[in-house]
Amino acid sequence: MRKDASLSTRSFSRARTRSQEGFVLVSVLVLAFLYFTLISLLLWESAESFRAAQRFRSRVIVQSLAESGAELAAQDLVTSPRSIVKENLPDGLVTAEGQTEGPDAAGVTTFTIHADATSQGVRPMTAHVEVFGHFEGTMMKIDRTLHSQ
Repeated sequence: MRKDASLSTRSFSRARTRSQEGFVLVSVLVLAFLYFTLISLLLWESAESFRAAQRFRSRVIVQSLAESGAELAAQDLVTSPRSIVKENLPDGLVTAEGQTEGPDAAGVTTFTIHADATSQGVRPMTAHVEVFGHFEGTMMKIDRTLHSQ
């Protein structure tokens, strides 16, 4: 009777082999490698998106600074034939120069404004704005503008 009891216990237990343990270890290592590869790709993509957002922000800021410089130069052109603006703002450096060219044969006074800006920060950029127009009395009329980028 004792002999049968030991046989029945042994018949239900399953002995592990070395090849099965190796298969489980390889499977775990492959899954871990795939997981860490996926995480590193996600981190790389998020870093690239962050850099693109910084470039976009710098581009918007520098373009706004250049347009603001052109507006400051235009304010001075109403009262004087030449205007020079140079401002160092927290977001960047703005320089603008405007000048009038005096009445032509038709009596029209024209003006040109050239404004440049350089942004400060992580991604510095530059922008250039040119404004061409004419005066109708004391009112400025813009004919065309040229923007960099």
